[in-house]
Amino acid sequence: MRGQAAKARSVDPDDEQTAPCRRRRATSEAQCSVVVTRPQAGENAADHAFTRRASSYRERMAFTIRPVEYFYTTVRDELGAGYRVLSELAALGINLLAFTAVPSGPSVAQFALFPNDPRKLLAAAGGAGLTLDGPYHALLVQGDDELGALAGVHRRLVDAGVDIFASSGVTDGRGAFGYVVYVREDQFERAVGALEL
Repeated sequence: MRGQAAKARSVDPDDEQTAPCRRRRATSEAQCSVVVTRPQAGENAADHAFTRRASSYRERMAFTIRPVEYFYTTVRDELGAGYRVLSELAALGINLLAFTAVPSGPSVAQFALFPNDPRKLLAAAGGAGLTLDGPYHALLVQGDDELGALAGVHRRLVDAGVDIFASSGVTDGRGAFGYVVYVREDQFERAVGALEL
């Protein structure tokens, strides 16, 4: 904030900046306070707003970040392959936090499975006819959607020298989002430390 004192104000129900707090009914008042500063001389208002969001994202924390484990499995790329795997996992009681599918050759596809309970997936993989490669580690970000919501996360990782080699996210259309951040295995502990997890 370039040395300027920050002032917090109470949540105004008509203020657009506090929309995430209005959506999170269980969020504490401290989490919903909004940091208000004015741009410095020569500073673009949009740049100022971006800097404020990036530097105060943990203070205003409208989302959560947690380490997760994921596994790769390779299947024959044919009609209904995704349905077959997902339905078999559901029948075995495997709850997935995230799932991706990409082609990895002329006749095969690679699925990334993010189980809520990795041990349960490992125990059930044989019954689903899956050979698993992993576990690998990623970061799962979930929370209230707002412009620039992920900028602070990326800034912390970049400042710590963490290489984000892939990421994937989506909003749910109702004001929330989920975002998976893939980092190098040898940099995962550094990423966890940078985000104070």
